[in-house]
Order: sequence, then C-alpha cells, then structure tokens
Amino acid sequence: MALAYRGINVSEDQILNDIGIDWRKAYWDSAGMHWGDPYTNFVGDPNGSELNYTGYGTYDSAITKAAADYGASVALVGENVAPSTVYQAVLDGHPVIAWIAFDWRAHSPTYYTAFDGRVVQFGYGWEHAVTVVGVTPDSVLVNNPWNGPQWVSKATFEGAFSSFHDMAVVIT
Repeated sequence: MALAYRGINVSEDQILNDIGIDWRKAYWDSAGMHWGDPYTNFVGDPNGSELNYTGYGTYDSAITKAAADYGASVALVGENVAPSTVYQAVLDGHPVIAWIAFDWRAHSPTYYTAFDGRVVQFGYGWEHAVTVVGVTPDSVLVNNPWNGPQWVSKATFEGAFSSFHDMAVVIT
C-alpha cells in the first residue's frame, strides 16, 4: 500500500518473493518457542494463521529492503518511532507503515528465539501492519489491508502502535 501510494505498483506476491519466505514451522523446546526471523523475511505461510502457528509476518528491516529495491526512499525505520513523528511524516506527504495490534488495543508482546538466534517480539494472534496516510487533530487515516481505509482516533492508534514498540517505516 505504501509503495502504491508512491506510484510504485508491484504485487504482493512479487514483494513476498523478493523478501523471501521462511516456510519452516515453529517448534518448542525447553528454551521456549523457535520460529523464523521476521526482521529478515516473511515467517511462515503468507496464507497461514498466527493462531495455528502456520503463518506470521515480517518486520521493518525486511520491508525497508524491499521498498528500496523497488525504488522507494526510506526516511526512517525502526522501533521507538514517536507517534508525533508518524503524524508529521504523514502531514509532510510521506506514507508510514506502522505495526499495530490487529484489534486496535495495546498488548504486551511475548518473545521467541528465531532460528538465527535473534530474540523476536511476537504478537500471538494480533500482529498487523497498516499504512498511515492521513492525520487530523484527533484521528489518523490508515489503509488497512484487512478492511480498507479506516479512520481511528489517535489514542486508539497509539495504543495499538505501542504493542510493537512503535515500529514504523517512513516512505519518502
């Protein structure tokens, strides 16, 4: 959605192919859960389910690489991106990909160890990403891949956004 906002038209399948998909299944041992690394590629089956541990998602660094590969510039990427920074970027005409809780509530993430050893924050059943494209004094407009354009209050957005340590990618 953020690339399309910039006039870069590529399919989801193309992006997934370029990011890469780690099809390996999650497993548990005495140290806890282990699964793929969403910072490097898509974890699980893109048509799978977090609830069944068959599909999860991907995070900021993998999305940043794909955006750059398609010619988009990235002004800011990472965690701890202040909501005010998101709002200003959008007001300046830059779409922002934001990781949120699917149910628009604040959650505390759990963690697992990826196959490569990285400790990964995990939002069991609620990991989601939207593209923020509009801001008013009280609300934000998101392009939500689940149900289309949607206005949410800033308070609601900020709660859901905090669930993934305020993870965002600003596309310029």
